[in-house]
Amino acid sequence: MKNKGIYYLLLSLVVAFNLLSTGCESTEESESADSGGNSGFQFCLKLPEAISVETKTTIGDRNDKTLVKDVWILQYNADTDAFIRSLYKADNPSDDNDFVQENDYMVRINTDATSEAEKFSDITSRFYIIVNGGATLLQGFSGTEAQLKEKTVNFTPFTGSTPDLLTSGPSKYSLATSGSTEGNKKVVFVSRLFRAYAKVTVRVQFSDANASLSDMTATITNIPTKMALYTAGGGSSNSKYPAIIDGTIKTTETDFSGLTSTGSSFFCMPENLRGLGLSESFEGKNQESNGPGSTSVSTSTPDGKLTGCTYLTLKGTYKYASSHTAGIKVEYRFYLGDNLTNNYNIQRDHHYDLTINIKGANSADLRVKITDGNVAVFDDVDTIENEVSF
Repeated sequence: MKNKGIYYLLLSLVVAFNLLSTGCESTEESESADSGGNSGFQFCLKLPEAISVETKTTIGDRNDKTLVKDVWILQYNADTDAFIRSLYKADNPSDDNDFVQENDYMVRINTDATSEAEKFSDITSRFYIIVNGGATLLQGFSGTEAQLKEKTVNFTPFTGSTPDLLTSGPSKYSLATSGSTEGNKKVVFVSRLFRAYAKVTVRVQFSDANASLSDMTATITNIPTKMALYTAGGGSSNSKYPAIIDGTIKTTETDFSGLTSTGSSFFCMPENLRGLGLSESFEGKNQESNGPGSTSVSTSTPDGKLTGCTYLTLKGTYKYASSHTAGIKVEYRFYLGDNLTNNYNIQRDHHYDLTINIKGANSADLRVKITDGNVAVFDDVDTIENEVSF
């Protein structure tokens, strides 16, 4: 197995820096420029850039940026953990004051309010931001942070579009100027948003240019049916998530009709954190006895089950050449994850770029590139290679 190094530049969730090209303030607090002296909070939302990254200096498809249609912002008291208030804003084409597009990847949300009851409190607190969750997602909600993190959004596989649910938080706000009052300042946040889903790109190619896979079908099995607002529904990322109960995972095959035997396509899915198994080879990853287990909490010893683990299946008729008229019926199954041996985790805000190089009816050279959506500068994405016999 070949591994290339990964170089990450992690972006902090809330940062204060010079936004020379955006117009957002460079500090958390500043004197209000409003003639009426109305105080308030502004949130500059940094949208995630494309994670289909090919080289150090070239970003892949830049068209996968997400538009901000609506925003939920929630505030909790950092000292008492108490819920303070929530605010919902939807982009209104007739009002360009609330949503300001600073550039391709930055949107400024103005939250000024005339009513004291609608203002965020100028106290040490934690903020959560949910983008494109819809007006009803948190309507009437005043629960704890733990309850907020457990919230989910329904997911339907392969609707023809990429999900647009983004979140950030908790983002801590502390009083920076003692004795200051709400009436003479404006608080500005710059928050990096994260995708609540993973992207998986698959491409099929052949070692022999004369070979082909006719009548190919591709399916995905075990796709979660809900996207959690936060990792593992607010639980530990080491836990098995989602728990295997009725309706949490679509256990029947889902057609991956966009994939052909001569090209590539992608699908998106919620995170599926099944954990680590026992296999030490790619061939062993498909064996039930090496699975990570089906329990809803992580254990030190896997119980040898593949229940709930996401896998891709290719079926077709393999032909060595056009003259090979009968062909050989084949089926390839690939369990997805952070490696090709014992990891079955599909993480949110990650891009899994899977290349299947079919070498024959009984073998394939499989490669996976995994890019973290939080990567900003790097030399190589993580590349994993295996030659597989079926």
